[in-house]
Amino acid sequence: MAKGNKKEGGAGEPRTFEELVDEAIQLEEKGDRYKDGEKAKRFYERACAMYEAADNLQPNDFDVVYNLGRLQLLLSEFPECSPSESAQLITMSIGRLRKGADLMPSNADNLYNLAQAILSKVNLMGDEENVWTDERVSLLSEASALLEKTVEMQRISLDVEHDHPEEEDTSEAIEEHEAQADQEEYETVVEVEPVTNESVHDTLMLHAQINTLQGVAAIAQAFSRVIAEFDRAAGDSFFVSAEAKIEEATRLFPESKEAAIRRAEIYSNRGDALCEVVEMDFQARQGLEGLIEESYDRCIKILTELLGKDSYHVQALCDRADAMLSLANFRVDALGGGSLTAEQLSAARELYKGANNGFTQAQNIEKSNLNIAIKIGDTMLAATRLYSADNEKVTRKVLAGNAGHWYDKAAKLGGMRNRAMIERDGTVDDSTKLILKLAKALSWNDNDDWLSAADVLSKRWKTGGGKFGANFKNFLAERDDDVCGVGFAPRVFDSDWYKSQ
Repeated sequence: MAKGNKKEGGAGEPRTFEELVDEAIQLEEKGDRYKDGEKAKRFYERACAMYEAADNLQPNDFDVVYNLGRLQLLLSEFPECSPSESAQLITMSIGRLRKGADLMPSNADNLYNLAQAILSKVNLMGDEENVWTDERVSLLSEASALLEKTVEMQRISLDVEHDHPEEEDTSEAIEEHEAQADQEEYETVVEVEPVTNESVHDTLMLHAQINTLQGVAAIAQAFSRVIAEFDRAAGDSFFVSAEAKIEEATRLFPESKEAAIRRAEIYSNRGDALCEVVEMDFQARQGLEGLIEESYDRCIKILTELLGKDSYHVQALCDRADAMLSLANFRVDALGGGSLTAEQLSAARELYKGANNGFTQAQNIEKSNLNIAIKIGDTMLAATRLYSADNEKVTRKVLAGNAGHWYDKAAKLGGMRNRAMIERDGTVDDSTKLILKLAKALSWNDNDDWLSAADVLSKRWKTGGGKFGANFKNFLAERDDDVCGVGFAPRVFDSDWYKSQ
C-alpha cells in the first residue's frame, strides 16, 4: 500500500507536516506488528490522528488523504468496533478515498480501497434495512465502475511489465503526483508497486462480489415492481458477469481457492434472494422452487469439490453448511413440516445433519469463533421442527437442549451476558438476539433453565428505556418465530414469569 517516505523524527511531539507523517508511518508499522486486537487498534487510531493533523496542514497531499482513508476502513473491520462506530469510520473512509480519486484518478490502490469501502457501507445498510433501496443499488454501481477502471489500468500495466520487464516504471500515477506535490524539502511519494497476476485476480474477485450483489438487488427490485409478473431471469446478467470475472481471475492465478468461494457465493446469494421472493409472495413458490433448489445444489457441489482438495477450509465448510441449512429451511417452510412425505422428511433431516456436521468441523478448527457456535445452535433449533410427533418429543428436546448449549457457549465466547440491550441508534444488538435464541431453545426442555435467560431479556428491556414500546410481552410476541421459524414453547406464555411482565 502507498505510504509516505520515512524520515528520522525529531525530539518531542510532532509539529510539522513532515514530523506528523513520519509519526503516522511509525505508528501504523507498530500496528502492523500486532495485526489485530486492541493494541493494533490503538496504534492505527493514533496513526489516523497524526494523518489528520498532517491533512490540516496540507489538505491536498494525496498520500495523506489515501492512507487516512485506508486506515479508517481497516479500523472499521475490527470486532472491537460497535456497528455505529464502524458505520462512522466507513463514511469517513469513503469521503477521504473519493477525495483521493479526485487528486489522483489513476491510482489503482485508491480506487480499489474506495470500492471496498463502498461495499462495506452497502453491507452495513443491508444489516440495518434488509431492503434494496435506490441508494444501495447506486452505491453498487459506483463500486462496479471503480473496479472496471481499476482492472483496466492493471491489465495495461501487466501487459507493459510483461513486454518490458527491465524498463523503469514511468506510470501516469507518478507523473500526476509529482505535478501536484509541494516543492518543499520533504515530500511524500506514492510507492507504485508492480502489478501482478495476483493483484489483478484480487480486483476481479472483488468485482465478482459486487456483480453478485447487483444480481441480488435486481431480483429484489424486479419483484417489488411487478409482483404478478416476476422475471425469473432477473439478475442473471450480473451473475453471468460475476462468473466471467471469476474465470479470468482463475486463468491469472490458477492456485487460488477463492474462485470456488466466489462462484459458490453467486448461487447461494441467488437462492437466498429467490427465497425472499417466495417469503413475500407464497404463490411464487411453484415458479421458483426448481430454480432455488438448483441454486443451492450448485453452491453445495462447488464447495464439496473445494473441500475434497482442502478439508480444513473453514469458509468452505461454513458456506456449504449455510447452503444446506438454507435449502432445508426452504423445503420445510415451502412444503410445511407436517406435509412432508417420508422421503422429503428424510432428505430434510439429512440436510440439517450435513449442515450441523459442517459447522461442527469448522468450530473444531476455530474453537473461539462465536458466529460458528451460533450457527450450530440455529441448525439444531431449526431441525426440531421435523420432530413433532408424540414419539419424537425426546429427540426434539435433545436438539433444543443442544441448541441451547451452543447459544450459551457463544454468549460466553463473546462476553455478551452483561452488554446493554439497545444501542444508541435504537436497534436490538446481536447479544440480545443471542440471549433471545437461548431462552427459546431452553424453553422446550422440561426444566426451568430458560428462566435465567428470560430474566436477562427482561432486565435488558428495562435498561433499553422502552425504545420498542412499553410492553415487553409485545416485544416477545413480535419475535416469537423469527429464529428458524421456531418460537417459545407454549408453556412460556402460561408461566408466572410471563404473566408478571
